[in-house]
Amino acid sequence: MKFFTFRQAAEWNAYVKSFPNWDVYYLCEYAISLMLHGDGEPFLICYEDAYTRMCYVVMKNDIAASPPFKNNLPPDKYFDFETPYGYGGPLVDGEFSAESYNQFAEQLNTFSEKNSIVSQFIRFHPLLGNQTLFAEVSENIYMRDTVYIDTSSEAAIFANLDSKNSSF
Repeated sequence: MKFFTFRQAAEWNAYVKSFPNWDVYYLCEYAISLMLHGDGEPFLICYEDAYTRMCYVVMKNDIAASPPFKNNLPPDKYFDFETPYGYGGPLVDGEFSAESYNQFAEQLNTFSEKNSIVSQFIRFHPLLGNQTLFAEVSENIYMRDTVYIDTSSEAAIFANLDSKNSSF
């Protein structure tokens, strides 16, 4: 398992862009923009084995700063990981089998124990359907439908526009 920090932007982005289904929500600059907004310190978590590669972005936060824990926990002792606002969760290239998941989980648990990461919240990417990768070990909550428009060509864009939303 490897972690890229926001100080390794070129390496981070090169790794993300090596996946066929990446998008802007996984790039270092997007994570930095949220860090500047106060959403934590960004990391790219990367896992590889003989059959698959996987990565996703997390923001590390000190939970002592969270209102329910303020004045109840010492600062800089316990942390959480949360995927940035927007679409996230794992990008996968290859077969992410139960064996791969178990190896990834073991490595992430070891890292978390050593670094006082006590919880993780993942916003999955509705267009990638990546919530299925962690379905056995996470509670997935449906929030709302996602609307998208095919922008591959001008004809596709206009074919998908609703006439009440167009002035053309």
